[in-house]
This record gives sequence, structure tokens and C-alpha cells, in this order.
Amino acid sequence: MLFRSAGGDGTAHLDVHEVIRQHWSDWVGGRDPIGWQDLDHAASRAPLEPDEAAACAALIQTLHFMDRKQQVPRMGREELLRGSNQVADRMLTRSYGACQRKLLQIPKELWAEGAPHEEAVSQAGDRTGDCWLLAPTGWMVRHRPEVVKSAIQPIEGGRYRVTFPSHAVAEVERPTDVEIIAVNGDATLKDGLWLPVLKEAMGSVLGERNRRKARIESESLRVNGGSMPRMMEHWTGHRTRTVPLEGKVSADELRSLITAALARKVMVGFATGKEPAGKIPPNHAYAVFGLDAESGALRVWNPWNND
Repeated sequence: MLFRSAGGDGTAHLDVHEVIRQHWSDWVGGRDPIGWQDLDHAASRAPLEPDEAAACAALIQTLHFMDRKQQVPRMGREELLRGSNQVADRMLTRSYGACQRKLLQIPKELWAEGAPHEEAVSQAGDRTGDCWLLAPTGWMVRHRPEVVKSAIQPIEGGRYRVTFPSHAVAEVERPTDVEIIAVNGDATLKDGLWLPVLKEAMGSVLGERNRRKARIESESLRVNGGSMPRMMEHWTGHRTRTVPLEGKVSADELRSLITAALARKVMVGFATGKEPAGKIPPNHAYAVFGLDAESGALRVWNPWNND
């Protein structure tokens, strides 16, 4: 069965289920069921044919979504091939089409227009788990883009050296096509390779300091889940202060802290827990861009929609 790409390239592509059927053993060996982490070896291999790369990336996104949103951490081969879980099957089909289109957009240059742009710091839906990295990076691109640009330097052999203000240093290869399209959105790819390279570098740093992360072969996939305070420290070179919003400080004290930080152009972030009150999304990270003096309302920047 064939699936015609919506990307406008006029090329007929194999149905995503058929690609998974053909390559399951290559990707995961005898493991069944699998979670998104089990595709780490396949993601780090290069190059893969376009249909295989798109299907592998789509399966990573689908399994992550099912783990994060549906509390289904692992799924089996036959369950995926039959499409017996309708939520997963819809996600897999949509992601496959999107990944096919993103393959046509992968940039060759590090900087599309010579510098990083805030529009590029946009989370690829809710399937990547890297808001903790993107929120501080969005703050940096808005306020200190020159620091971001100077942090990422090409070196010989097609590699990159990323030096954070925290003095953490990583030398990484160009991410594979699977890594690029699995954990980056369209807006990111339009701005060059700098943000995919940055994620690869942070994955390398995480692997050096966290045994659990080190077991994930793909450095780009390691950025699924992390600490926003640690990322803030990497970008600023300074220790963070974490202030719980419930029951630890008064509203006046908190307002005073944030007002002083913003006046000094200090990075401020905001994160939610598993069950926040109201409609605000759980387990998510934001940058703080302002505070209304009269109402006390924070103006936060959401990397989901760069908004």
C-alpha cells in the first residue's frame, strides 16, 4: 500500500506500517514491546533511506506521546501494525507525513541568516519533552543572541564545538536526519542547524553527568526531559535560585524578587508541576518576559507555539 506525501514533492512513499514491518528487526532487534528509548540506536545511525528515516522519527514521536499523554510507556509490533490503538495510529500517520515534509527542509548551513532568531525556538508539538531546554534558550535568543551564536562553532571534520557560559563543552557530529526531524519543528529547521546542534551538544553534556541519560545512544533523544534550572545555569554561568510558588514566600516578596531580576535583565523561568491549578499545562517550562506592576500578572513565553 502506498501513501502519497502531502509535502508536494510528488513522490509515492510506502505506508508507514509497511516501513515499520520491514525495519522493525533492524531498529530494535528482538525487543517487543518497545518504548521510544528503544529506537535510540536506529536514530543515531546514518544515513537511512527517506521512508525509513521518516517512519523511525514518527514512531519515536508517537511512542513518546503515548508515554507522556496516554500513560502507555510501551507498545508492541502487532499492535502498531494493526493500528488497534486508534490514538497511536492517528498520531503515527500524521507524524509520518510531517516527517516526510521535514526531510525536504533539512538545512545545510548552521545559520540560515547569520544569527539565531527567536521564531526558531519552537517546540515540535508536545512530543519532544525539551521545553526545559527551549525556554531558557528562547530567553537567550531574545536578550543575548550574540552569546548563543558565539557558543556554537564549526570545527574540522564536519563537527561542531559548543561551549556554554557554564564552561561545559561538547564536540558533536551533525545530528542524523532522524534526530533532526524527530525532535525539531518546521520553524526550527528554517533557521539553520544551530538548534539541532545545540540539542545534540546538550545531550552529550547530559550523558557525561547522568548514567540514565548515557544509556540512550542518540544524544539528541537524551534531551527528552531535563532540568530548566540546570539549563539556565549553562546559559548564564550562574547558579539559579528556585522559589516554590505555593506556601513558601508571600506574593509581595515574590513580586519584589521578579521585579528586581527583570530590572537587572536576569534570566527568569517558570515551570509547572504534575497537577497545577487551573488550565495551565502540567510539566511545562516557560521563560518570563515581564511582570505587570498593577495586576501582578506574569508575562510568560511558551515554547510550544513561540508565544
